[in-house]
Amino acid sequence: MNWDAIGAIGEIVGALAVVVTLGYLAVQVRQNSQAVKNSAAQSLLSEANESLRVASSHPDTARAVILGQTLFDELSEGEKAQFITWVFSWMRTIEQAYFQYEKGYIDEEIWEGHTAHHRQLINAPAIEVWWSQRRCFFSQKFQKYMDEVAALGSDVISPTEAIQQMSEQH
Repeated sequence: MNWDAIGAIGEIVGALAVVVTLGYLAVQVRQNSQAVKNSAAQSLLSEANESLRVASSHPDTARAVILGQTLFDELSEGEKAQFITWVFSWMRTIEQAYFQYEKGYIDEEIWEGHTAHHRQLINAPAIEVWWSQRRCFFSQKFQKYMDEVAALGSDVISPTEAIQQMSEQH
């Protein structure tokens, strides 16, 4: 065997090694992308659960969050402050989730359930007023999304109505 043949074999082996390496890297990138998606979805779930945990951690806070959506005028000044602060925090969570969804980090099926909740919230009387006054604190893209969601209306009953119905059934 001459040196030219040995060199050609070396080039072929080198090319195969590059192809194998690129294949391996492609698999790793795909796995990493899935891990990032899973992490984003888990982060959203954690933030949403934390917001709900805070809202339900004390009866007065839960009352403010639930009644604030439909019976805002019945809240005390302190409860109104709690409610407004909670709404702002919740909207920030939704905004971050929206951008994660837009990047493809949250599955469509999961996002559909969140969108139904967004429709219920943004169409609650007090939150409609809050949104009209505070929308400027959010990105233009998110404002457009929430306006589109609001325009769909909501066929979901309010938390206050849900509580009444549950009380009547038991």
